Amino acid sequence: MAAIPKEKESLDVLQALLAEHERTLSIGLETVDRERPIVFTLKNAIAALKGERISATFGFSFTNKSAGEPLNVGTSGLAIQPLPGRKPEFANMTIMNSLEKVLAKRQGEFVHADHLVKEIYEPTGDNDVFYRIKRTLVSELLRGMKKGLFVRGPGKNTFGSGLMANGHKKDVRPTL
Repeated sequence: MAAIPKEKESLDVLQALLAEHERTLSIGLETVDRERPIVFTLKNAIAALKGERISATFGFSFTNKSAGEPLNVGTSGLAIQPLPGRKPEFANMTIMNSLEKVLAKRQGEFVHADHLVKEIYEPTGDNDVFYRIKRTLVSELLRGMKKGLFVRGPGKNTFGSGLMANGHKKDVRPTL
């Protein structure tokens, strides 16, 4: 075992090295914390597109280290607020089925995504949460368009049911 240097210069050098490596470690941990949810999201997106099982964690721990509670982590690596619950009539449905139900009620009309958020989810006063929900719904609507379930309306973020009034699917392929 090496003896600990007692000379002032050696001590200063070791302390400087320690400070530099602590900074490097801190930056590395920040990078890991920032990248972990991005990697998690990308792996789940790829798994979903391949039709594979989506992982809840992919081996990552999403917990608040001080409280030991799970965190809802955004792609920025920062904790985000949970989304409000869906209204009771939509609580046990998938988002896609919820969208189909709302648009079926408005057969022949184009509905703005803002209205869909208000129709399916409990009210929220937080604009950031509202727009997160809206982005999720628009993403699902675009997925549904590929399946012929929905069509894009004439206005921005407006959508309609992919069914004609008689209940049969339209014979056209929607364009994105």
